[in-house]
Amino acid sequence: MDDVDKEILILVLRNGSITQREIADKLGLSPQLVNYRLRRLLSEGVLNKPYLYIHPNFFGFVNGYIAVDGEIDSSRVIARFSCIDGVNIYELYADSVDELRRYFREIGIDKRVLVTFIPDQDIVTHRSMLDSRILGLLSRDPETPLYKIAEELELSRDTVVRHVKALIKAKIMKVIPIIDIPRSGITLFMVISSKLDIIRGEVSERVVWDFSRGNSGLMILFSRDIGEVKNIIYNLRLIDDELIFAIKYAYEYFPYYRNII
Repeated sequence: MDDVDKEILILVLRNGSITQREIADKLGLSPQLVNYRLRRLLSEGVLNKPYLYIHPNFFGFVNGYIAVDGEIDSSRVIARFSCIDGVNIYELYADSVDELRRYFREIGIDKRVLVTFIPDQDIVTHRSMLDSRILGLLSRDPETPLYKIAEELELSRDTVVRHVKALIKAKIMKVIPIIDIPRSGITLFMVISSKLDIIRGEVSERVVWDFSRGNSGLMILFSRDIGEVKNIIYNLRLIDDELIFAIKYAYEYFPYYRNII
């Protein structure tokens, strides 16, 4: 891994749908060199196939986060973030906030729960059939070119692009690249806060993924140097002294929507 590999991975993390041409243009590299490096990162297992994240609000569900010592075995798990201090932070979904709180209490019977957090929810009340069909096709392979989806749906590419852009803007979907964090040389860390409306402005150049659909929720940030993370968190806690912070060493997503979409 060298600095060029890191910069390529950062661009891919920040935009899971970025093209090789776009990477080449941003970094001043030839498309051939970008293609070679991406193929090598894939073959070495540093970069793996992406996952399509669909926010539970799209299906009428609510989501929340729970940090525990140990592991959780539940069909309600959307994602697991393993942290360097041995704690696992899970994203779960439920039919309602009350039900989600009940799940949290049940988990606390057998596990030591460090923190729970339920962010702002923005439930989709009128789900578009076309959006559902597009997401269903992308869930099979998030790297499917949009023109192929347009062909399968017998629509114009512009129509599909417009719907995908709207889904991304609404934070309903995002393509999540899966990387081997320790081997990447990049530090990924998460913040959970109820003041993201202020925090976003302070860390806009460091945001990898923003999973919030309001002023509270979870964001994943990156740093090229783990040494500067302490200063970043110090400054963010001046904004929100209840901010939850953790450095990730691995993450995994589960296709909870497989039998829904």
